[in-house]
Amino acid sequence: MLSKPGALDGLMASFNNHGLGSIVQSSVSTGHNPSISAAQVQQVLGSGMLGELAAKAGMQALDAASALSHLLPQVVDKPPPRALCP
Repeated sequence: MLSKPGALDGLMASFNNHGLGSIVQSSVSTGHNPSISAAQVQQVLGSGMLGELAAKAGMQALDAASALSHLLPQVVDKPPPRALCP
């Protein structure tokens, strides 16, 4: 999902398009990372992308959404803020 160049930018754009940009912005800046729900992950990724990721991981889509809701804030937090947000 995030292994391709520009994938993180695309993910951030998807969060912005779904009215959840503040979650990503908080995650890439210093300080506390807000939580994200499985429902929000499903909203942002859509059933198609979530289904693909779940199939690759060998799990159900709802389980994948739940796992991603815990992982995404950590993944987005890793790059330094300047690398993501000019």
